[in-house]
Amino acid sequence: CNKGQCIIVNDVYYSCECSKYYVGSHCETKLDSCIYSPCKNGGTCTPGADLNEFSCKCSKGFTGDTCETIEDKCSLNCLNNGACMQDDTEEFCLCSKGMNIVSKNLTLTEELSRFSR
Repeated sequence: CNKGQCIIVNDVYYSCECSKYYVGSHCETKLDSCIYSPCKNGGTCTPGADLNEFSCKCSKGFTGDTCETIEDKCSLNCLNNGACMQDDTEEFCLCSKGMNIVSKNLTLTEELSRFSR
């Protein structure tokens, strides 16, 4: 038995009584809290000291205990229910229906087209 105690059943057979967090016929597999991949969106799981403890290192653009939340780094204060949006190089406001875009003199159609690429 790898991580456990050998129990003699009879002259031919034995079984292993595994230590805490080990399973398998020879106690060869260690259970940990990352076995079921609790970190979402490509996050990396690191097991803790106890079976129900873990921590996630989130991929870029995600946050939360299990990387479940998309990071909102958009800092513009868009007026009239406009939505602050980001692309690879800049932040911009996406206007709600019926509103005009003031920055860069773009029309709503141009801005929607730019965002949907």
